[in-house]
Amino acid sequence: MGLFAEWVMMKGVTVPPAAVEARLSVEGLKVARAENGWLVAPARGHELDALVARLNTLTVEPVIAGWVYDSDFAYLMGVGAGSGRFALVIGAPYVDSDDEEVDPTLVQLASDEGRRRSADACAVWSQANARAVSGAAVLKILERDWTFAEEGIVALTETMGLPSPLPSDEPQGAREQASVEISLSTHMLATLSATRLVRRLDRFGRSQGMSSDGDTIEIHLHDAEGTGADFDELLAEVRRFVDEIGLPQATVFAAGRAHTVHRQARTTFDDA
Repeated sequence: MGLFAEWVMMKGVTVPPAAVEARLSVEGLKVARAENGWLVAPARGHELDALVARLNTLTVEPVIAGWVYDSDFAYLMGVGAGSGRFALVIGAPYVDSDDEEVDPTLVQLASDEGRRRSADACAVWSQANARAVSGAAVLKILERDWTFAEEGIVALTETMGLPSPLPSDEPQGAREQASVEISLSTHMLATLSATRLVRRLDRFGRSQGMSSDGDTIEIHLHDAEGTGADFDELLAEVRRFVDEIGLPQATVFAAGRAHTVHRQARTTFDDA
């Protein structure tokens, strides 16, 4: 299975990094790392174009967001000071089901003309928000047939002097040698835990389901209330579960908001 990833990164130009981190926190985003003034945060579960629009509403700070779909194709967009914004696609968009249609916006961005326009817009954006690059340099990256779409993202961000937004792997050699090793399937352990939580939440929604992208397991409560007393009790049940199994936190998405439920000492819920 290839890489699935979603992220947003923002740089403080007119405000300090602490203010940027606080703004991201309002959206339910937790900074994973900081590099050269940029704060990078995973953004799974967020509609990225809408998220970036909100982040850009009251500030001129540069913001970049994007995703990679199974290492086959990727989307990247940015806003900031100077001229407008850019949006681009690396790879060829597709869907997994005959019942779905490829997003026409992605199709347009992936066309020859779309790539040329994307490259020029990205070059203009870079003049005020990153290391200045030419449209030709960006287009060369967009037109290349990458084995993994994330390689194109890395090439583009490096060209513009930006940190890579992708999750970093554990360095080789970091694992210690031991006389006894016990191998457990993390996916199976996570599935068993998620199944346990589903049973505890069955009173909140008659229709339930689970899905996984390889990195995250999502529990779907299709007819559960997303606000009110019932939802507060649902959050309380999730917190009890988080405390019992020792998770640092879990995020509940409902009614267009992200609610981060923390372990143990935390007595309130952080609403985005």
